[in-house]
Amino acid sequence: MQDQDWKEFLTKAKKDYYMILPINCPVFDELVYFNKHGWNHILRKFGAPRLKGERLRRINLLKLAPKIISTSIQINTYRENTINGYSAYFWTLRQVINNIGIRVVIRQLQGGNKHFFSIMDEQEKIPD
Repeated sequence: MQDQDWKEFLTKAKKDYYMILPINCPVFDELVYFNKHGWNHILRKFGAPRLKGERLRRINLLKLAPKIISTSIQINTYRENTINGYSAYFWTLRQVINNIGIRVVIRQLQGGNKHFFSIMDEQEKIPD
């Protein structure tokens, strides 16, 4: 993909991402929000840009996130971390779509709203 095409792709993807409304998740019986944290994590890991192919794959998977969040009935994994002195909670929801395992990571910081944090296919490791 040419540089200009890539920039246009990212601009459209970002616009589409921020148009996703909060989604009720049956697992939590509460809304999951799509905010800057999720978008930034799609593009970066620990502040460093992800490889272009990885960003492209995650952006293309984003269209599956609302369905996975709204139809999941079981948590796949759960963990807690402390980030900059704040408690962070991570839940992974997993579904198989077109014979590919897809995982969506939901995060909650210090008792705030739950928000989309990441999406990946089975080839990838759950984010640290």
